[in-house]
Amino acid sequence: TKALRSAALVVCNSKTAAEEAKRLARLRPDAVEVLPIELDGGKFEPRPRNDALRAEWGLSDKIVAISTRPLKEMYDHPTLIAALAKPGMEKFAVALVGEGNLRADLEKRAVDLKVADRVKFVGMVDNDKVPEYLAAGDLYVTCSRSDSASLGLLEAMASGLAVIASDIPANREWVLDGQSGWLFPGGNSEALSQVLLKASQNETNRQEVALRGRAISLARADSRKNFPKLLARIEALSKAPRP
Repeated sequence: TKALRSAALVVCNSKTAAEEAKRLARLRPDAVEVLPIELDGGKFEPRPRNDALRAEWGLSDKIVAISTRPLKEMYDHPTLIAALAKPGMEKFAVALVGEGNLRADLEKRAVDLKVADRVKFVGMVDNDKVPEYLAAGDLYVTCSRSDSASLGLLEAMASGLAVIASDIPANREWVLDGQSGWLFPGGNSEALSQVLLKASQNETNRQEVALRGRAISLARADSRKNFPKLLARIEALSKAPRP
């Protein structure tokens, strides 16, 4: 908190993080700015579906829910895998892009739930190739228990994927339920399975939701817009009279 209090400006990538910074350090509202600068809107754009990658994964005939979150506890992949085991979910599959200390546990969980044939552990992917992998998905899912502005979520939205996210404050900043994506109660695999089914039922509606999500991500998080704003703010501070 000492560093926060001594800063002329605290820049956060979400309202959730900004409110926490203000609470911890008792900062003035004008000392904190929400300015996400991580999303490369020029790289993450809608692409034709990557059928070659889907075929490589053996998931050509499935509705593929993709995640790019690390395989760590806070991202709650067990809930996503458990959703596959619910009645009526046989047409769904999951592609997990990334690595983490829970991979072996998640692989065992998929086997125990008899859905291992519908869970693809992709492993680490070079950042430049992430757009290609997102293009292999039909939906993007994040089950995170807590977060700030999720870069993976924003990249998926910018890529034109409809997103499903856990109902936590940071995700609600970007996802308006049924409008720019869908929300589900975190940790509830039954609720997640129902949202997946709902999202898959109407292709036209899913595309409309995806387009609204893309517009929101680019309007508020694109580094091409926000980074120049940050530089201008820093320059203004450098020229301001010192107290």
